[in-house]
Amino acid sequence: MGDTHPRSRIWSPGAAREDPTRERLLRAAVRLFSRKGYDDTGIREIGLEAGCNSAMIGFHFGGKHQLYRAAALRACGHVRRVAEGYGPLPIPGAPDAAFRASSALRAAERALLEGVIDPQDPAGPGFEQALVRLFLAELASPRPEQHLPAQGALEPHLAYVEEALRLLHPGLDGLEMRRLLYAQVCRTLILLTYPHLGAALERRLWAGGGAEARQD
Repeated sequence: MGDTHPRSRIWSPGAAREDPTRERLLRAAVRLFSRKGYDDTGIREIGLEAGCNSAMIGFHFGGKHQLYRAAALRACGHVRRVAEGYGPLPIPGAPDAAFRASSALRAAERALLEGVIDPQDPAGPGFEQALVRLFLAELASPRPEQHLPAQGALEPHLAYVEEALRLLHPGLDGLEMRRLLYAQVCRTLILLTYPHLGAALERRLWAGGGAEARQD
């Protein structure tokens, strides 16, 4: 017979949703780790936030180290899923390719920022913000012993942005394109880090099609 201990399910996709207690612990960990960091977050604090005995962390995850990994993987997966859901880009050479690429680029940025600016998660206010904060923390200061795929989670976004920029600026050489891509991604990461700034842009640039109106 195989190992049926709950710890053996940690790597299974969707395992965090199999047990309500496990999911509450994972959500509590995402919130606390994103707010306080790994070192300043205690096991008892996570249990209290989740409304259950902290001993359940060992039962479901094996310990704090494994719980952090599960929380950070959830955060990385969230960012990757959002980016993989961006809308299609226009065909190169189409008459309106540049305009449509510009609109698609703004829509992609909005999709990534949407959960931060206007959270819709009914399971807990601010959870998507916490996912993004935890992702950004891991991206900026990765824990080397965890080998988490934070950079890899951003790859679909980077590829999409680069393709859109090539449609907008087909004449740029490699170095200029890398600089432009870097500037665009830095802008997005800044907006994710400071959601109030993102909310201001939401009101000024996206509401009512204002951005499209200023394209001419």
